[in-house]
Amino acid sequence: MTGAAFGLLALAGDLGSSFVKRRLGHESGKSVPLLDQLPEALLPMVLLYGPLGLSSLSMTGTALAFLLLDLAATRATTTLFASPGRKHETVE
Repeated sequence: MTGAAFGLLALAGDLGSSFVKRRLGHESGKSVPLLDQLPEALLPMVLLYGPLGLSSLSMTGTALAFLLLDLAATRATTTLFASPGRKHETVE
């Protein structure tokens, strides 16, 4: 049950960050570092810290690891799958 709640809360965090991005005028699909990663990583951990037995240090470390891995994966896939001659988005 905790796993399902974690997944739903991660999706809710992603939905919330998408809502904020649209209100800030960012295009659909455009990468916005931190705003793309942190809500979906932190929301489930903060709300489920008790059942998961997480400390603030473990939540911070997990969110930081998720952020760095996601930024690296985004950069790698953008470079790998960019069409020749097509200007590709860079992560700022």
